[in-house]
Amino acid sequence: MTDYGHSLKFGAVLNPLAGKTADLVAQARLADTAGLDLVGVIDHPYRPDFLDSFTLLAYIAGQTERITVFSDVACLPGGISLGV
Repeated sequence: MTDYGHSLKFGAVLNPLAGKTADLVAQARLADTAGLDLVGVIDHPYRPDFLDSFTLLAYIAGQTERITVFSDVACLPGGISLGV
């Protein structure tokens, strides 16, 4: 299997449960200090028990030193008209 010229990266996916912000940031900091490359957060806006993913990612980015953050599922807004 080819690597398409990319280096292998390792990361963690966090479960963005509301009320667990301190735990999520602690987990992201641990991943950062452990040398992982990425921290992902699931984006499921229809889940009222989940924090807003993009706000959480911005907060995590501000609380860590070098890790890259990403949304591992990104729900786009609906209702886009194609003019058909």
